[in-house]
Amino acid sequence: MIPLGFGAAPPLISVQSLREAFVIVDFSASLSAGACEALWRACGLATLITIAMLAPASQADAPSRPETRIVFKHGAIQAVAHGTLTKIDDEARFVVRARSGQQMRLTVDADGPTRGSVTFPNGETVGSPGQIFFDDTLPADGDYRIRITESPMGESWDGKITLRVRIK
Repeated sequence: MIPLGFGAAPPLISVQSLREAFVIVDFSASLSAGACEALWRACGLATLITIAMLAPASQADAPSRPETRIVFKHGAIQAVAHGTLTKIDDEARFVVRARSGQQMRLTVDADGPTRGSVTFPNGETVGSPGQIFFDDTLPADGDYRIRITESPMGESWDGKITLRVRIK
């Protein structure tokens, strides 16, 4: 019998009832109730750890592809970058350096509906769906990380994107 609960008298289930080929294991005869409970908890913890280790990492843990650095030509106030999206959870990632007080406008043209977001140097993130997803004065000097994804409100699509970055 295998204990399936906690407490002084845990409920028991026959391994034989699950599969006739197995021999009934009677932990209650060889282990105290406390030892059975401890063994059961250890098995449960080991199972949770195994599941966590085998689970795929989230997007936050590992970016799908590296960031593309956007560099402006000398004297230019606008730069253009290109990318592709191939599935609903794909993302195009860019980074641009800017200074506090500058005005930045981000516009995306794509083969389908998109959502864009900007992460400021301090870690704050803002974003929205649509073609113009950011148009504001920048709060700090540093790298601004830009992420473009398919809009979850639209149909899945794959294709090209064009990001226009204007900073003045």
